[in-house]
Amino acid sequence: MKLLVSVQNQAEVAAAVTGGADLIDVKNTATGALGMANPDVLLQVARTLGGHREQIPLSAALGELSEWTPQRIATPQPAIAGHYGYVKTGLAGMQQQTNWFRKWQQLRQLFPEQCHWVTVAYADADRSQSPDIDTLIEAATAIGSEVLLIDTWKKDGSCLFDWCSEEQLHWVRQQTREAGIQLALAGQLRISHTPVLQRIAPDIVAVRGAVCETHQRSGQMNAELVSQLRTRMDLPIVDQAD
Repeated sequence: MKLLVSVQNQAEVAAAVTGGADLIDVKNTATGALGMANPDVLLQVARTLGGHREQIPLSAALGELSEWTPQRIATPQPAIAGHYGYVKTGLAGMQQQTNWFRKWQQLRQLFPEQCHWVTVAYADADRSQSPDIDTLIEAATAIGSEVLLIDTWKKDGSCLFDWCSEEQLHWVRQQTREAGIQLALAGQLRISHTPVLQRIAPDIVAVRGAVCETHQRSGQMNAELVSQLRTRMDLPIVDQAD
């Protein structure tokens, strides 16, 4: 499993790299699960990572699809193109929208082909009013998405496993493997979740609060906590329930 760590600014890049992150995600935690950082921050993080970008790809959160007006979709995004290997947008509010897939495709076309498209499914789909996981597995296949990320929309202390059972996630793991899509899991994950994550064996585990000093998304990232999680993820799987 690869470890993705979300940073809020260039000052946190060193902690993520030192702790052993395999991928670095950039987001604004103050504006939602997938809050988009401003262009200056996106460029500063890319420049701070510098030559490490070949070994540690960058991912950018784009906010929610509902935030992208036709005018905004038509606007180039130079802070991301050429620097970021992965981009993703949430689909909150799109559950009853009949045109979300077309708008989603239009946004994807704003970024170059080498910028891998991540399909985001919210585990708490009903309260976020987003398409469900099954629908988004099909959509990921249709759009040629390389990664399916399952996250939680509302950051209220509940975690991924409050919304999805281990059995359901094993089923999703099987479906993504058959479709040739990588599976990433997020959603208030903690170091204590490592055994169940090892059993599910996603390609990517994505965290923020778990590696912050206060264990809150808004806290300061701690390199030692990143390292502890990286070490736990690499331990042999224990064949027992978590």
